[in-house]
Amino acid sequence: MSPSSNRSIMVAGGAGEIGEGIVRAYLDRGATVFVPSRNWEMLDTLVDELRDVNGTFVPIHDRTDTFEGALAIKDKILDRTDHIDVVAASLGGVELGERLVDTRLVEWENVLRDNLTSHFITAKIFFPLVEESGGHYVMINFSGGEQPLWNAGPVSIASAAQFMMKDVLCEEARNRETAVTSVVVRTPVSTRAREKQDEGWLSCEQVGRYVAWTTEEGKDLVAGRTIPLDKETYDALAM
Repeated sequence: MSPSSNRSIMVAGGAGEIGEGIVRAYLDRGATVFVPSRNWEMLDTLVDELRDVNGTFVPIHDRTDTFEGALAIKDKILDRTDHIDVVAASLGGVELGERLVDTRLVEWENVLRDNLTSHFITAKIFFPLVEESGGHYVMINFSGGEQPLWNAGPVSIASAAQFMMKDVLCEEARNRETAVTSVVVRTPVSTRAREKQDEGWLSCEQVGRYVAWTTEEGKDLVAGRTIPLDKETYDALAM
């Protein structure tokens, strides 16, 4: 039996390009994976792409960027299961724009909503479920929070704040068995829409397998930590 068999996983952002790799990794391990999205077309595409997997894929059509939508998603999940073992939050994205001081207020607010507020809403609604099960909450981040990315200042700032959000969740967790991890992707990622251009790139499937590893076999090694992920790190695990 694979480690994820009989486990319930929620992947926030699972209909996105990197999120798809995370969803596939858990399904390959036999898990039941809940994937919310407000975009039916993206969910339908995911259903077609994941027909060959072993686990149970449960698409949920609802908004993840509002409290009302997140609460509705929670209710739909709890209609199918009485627990959530893992939440993987792969939210937001890199948006290039102007210099920070040339960024319009509306652009700033949009980036913070997509890359930080979305994480807050997901944690507020779903982290207590992970606490109840003594499970694992993992946030997928990128290296712009460690080193400023030119013409993507708002994204870098939101990314840096995600690191502190992970630390706060660790500090405030009521169940000390609950693990919280931040996986920092330090390379470009190839997806169905973005072909691999260099041997140093990771694929979304590789990112997914690594995220699944952090919440399964590697849980005791990475709990509470911020873990950088590049091709060398991935290859060292021989996954």
